[in-house]
Amino acid sequence: MNKWNGILSQLVLMLVLIITPVITNAEEMGPELDDWYIGFGIGASNGYFNQGSEKITFEEYLSGSRDYRDGSINFKVGIKTTVPGLLAGLDVSSSSATGSVFLAESRISITNVFAMATYFPYGKGLFLRGGGGLSSLKQEIGNSFSSVEGSVSGTGILLGVGYHRWIGRSFGMSINFDVVRNQFDGGISGIDAGGATSLYIGFDWY
Repeated sequence: MNKWNGILSQLVLMLVLIITPVITNAEEMGPELDDWYIGFGIGASNGYFNQGSEKITFEEYLSGSRDYRDGSINFKVGIKTTVPGLLAGLDVSSSSATGSVFLAESRISITNVFAMATYFPYGKGLFLRGGGGLSSLKQEIGNSFSSVEGSVSGTGILLGVGYHRWIGRSFGMSINFDVVRNQFDGGISGIDAGGATSLYIGFDWY
C-alpha cells in the first residue's frame, strides 16, 4: 500500500503541473479536436474482487508474495461525433498485480473492452468519460516448467475524469482517473464481482 500511495503522490504532482493553466483559458491551450483520436496510458491501479460476501484486494490476494507490483494500461481509439466536444470509441484497459510466491510467479488481472463516450465540456482540457461492455478476471500462477490459470467473464461499467494538455499540433498528454465496477458469472471460483480504481498518464492524439 505504501508503494501505491507513493505512485499516487507522483501522479498527482504531474496532474498539478499539467493543469496549471486555468480551465477558463482552455481556448488558448491548443488546437481544436480532430475528427478521430487514438491514445494509450500507463499508471497505477488498485483492484479487487468479491468472492461471496468477502471483498479481497489484489494486494491481499498476493499477500506474502515478494516483489509485489500493480499497474494499469489503457488503449483507446475513436471518432468525433456531431455533438460539440463529444467523442465515441473503443476503450481497452487492464488492471493487474503480480508477485513471486516461492518459486512461482502469481498474477491477477481484470481486463475490459468497453464502448466509450468522452465529453470535453470546454472543447478541450477537462474531460469526462463513461462506458461499458465486456470484462474478464484472470488468475495465473506458474514458473518455467508449468502454469495453472483460471478466469471468469462478465460485464462492467467505467466512469472517469481527466485533463488533456496539448504539446504539439495534435499530440498531448493527459491525467486520467477511472473507476470500474464489474459483475462476473462466478464460475468454479465463485468470483461474482470486482473492480479497480486507476490513476494514469495518457499519451493521446486528438
